[in-house]
Amino acid sequence: MQFRWYYKSDNAKTVALDNVVITKESVENLAIRYVAEPAEAGTFHLVLPDGTPDPAAITEQAVAKGSTPVDVVAVPSSPYEFVRWREGISTPRLAVQSEVYHERTYTAIFRNPGQRTIAYRVMPPEAGVVEIDNAPTAAQTVNRGADAKPAKAVAKQGYRFSHWDGAMGSSSAEIAPKNVQDDMELVAYFEPAEEGWLATFTVVDTVGHPLSAATVRVAGETLATDAAGVAVTTAKLPSGDYAYSVELAGYQSAEGQLKVSSLSAAVRVVLQPAKRYTVTFTVNAEEGRLPGVAITIHGSQITTNAEGVATVQLPSGTSPYTASKDGYSNARGSLTVADGTVEVPITLTKQNPNVVESSLLTAVVSSPNPCHDMLRLQNITALRTLRMVNTLGQVVRSQAHNGGDELLLPVGDLPAGVYLLHLTDTQGGVLTLRVVKQ
Repeated sequence: MQFRWYYKSDNAKTVALDNVVITKESVENLAIRYVAEPAEAGTFHLVLPDGTPDPAAITEQAVAKGSTPVDVVAVPSSPYEFVRWREGISTPRLAVQSEVYHERTYTAIFRNPGQRTIAYRVMPPEAGVVEIDNAPTAAQTVNRGADAKPAKAVAKQGYRFSHWDGAMGSSSAEIAPKNVQDDMELVAYFEPAEEGWLATFTVVDTVGHPLSAATVRVAGETLATDAAGVAVTTAKLPSGDYAYSVELAGYQSAEGQLKVSSLSAAVRVVLQPAKRYTVTFTVNAEEGRLPGVAITIHGSQITTNAEGVATVQLPSGTSPYTASKDGYSNARGSLTVADGTVEVPITLTKQNPNVVESSLLTAVVSSPNPCHDMLRLQNITALRTLRMVNTLGQVVRSQAHNGGDELLLPVGDLPAGVYLLHLTDTQGGVLTLRVVKQ
């Protein structure tokens, strides 16, 4: 094949020849098919020369290769209405102007006037899927004015969900439009997942000294700081904000937000000393105030002065204590500090030289203390008898024990005050507990 021409002009610069198709002469017919979505929503009809649709419905037409197909019109079935061709044409009549060299399928989209369609798209397409009721989906149909089912953007390996865009936006992976009035498209965007970073916590006191054994909670992990005051997560954390808390006995708890990114994944936490309150012990004996009594509490020991008084600063919480002095039976109890000062009266009784301190009842626990209606004694398998004495030395309770591990002692009828509970074990040893009745 040759193309020849001659053209002369003072302004002529270029000549172009484009869009030339050379093909063998053929009588081959190609099928052009038509599909309705939903399948029952409409039919397709050839357009007659007078512009009216042929009454006979078709699903395809045969077109000679290199020819153009006859126009086709999409006719909705009741109660549907035509929306558009998937190829982007918005009119029911489909007029293909180009010659046909390959078979092709055209899809007409219809809808029920009382329903609306929510279409979902993923960007990039390989990054994830959209699921409804745990099944992948590309769209859902809802009645106009109704709420849509929740759709969830699920990332594939190597990606993570970023946000929704389109007719409405959201940073949550799950999206559920309310009161749907119009068709809409929602686009789920994903981004490459970062490998993440190990987060580092450094815990110090107010002067910068490292604090060991502090408990750090973050992203579902519970960590403990080492001798350098450092704790590192065992799992890498993707970029984002993570709530954390730090606790250590003797210090106020701390909470905050850890910001993890490619720039930083570390935080320095300064713990403030716990608030402390004055606890005053006043120790009495039969002869009056008792000096020189050793009181062990909260890991330290204090001693009463000449007036039988000893003070200590303690944080909020419950602490057991023991008061002891040679020649007197030990008194044990517990106190609770609740954001204020506490007064603790103790009464010691002189020991009978023939009485042996019990070694079988050292694990006895009395609770609650202070008590109201009932006092519970636990770990008392070795208990034989008990006596409860008021500050006047009067016995207000006395009973034998049957060898069980627990005993409930009614005290509701007793006046408020301090009582001494003398417990005698099966070998004659005695343990004395201080009990406060409120």
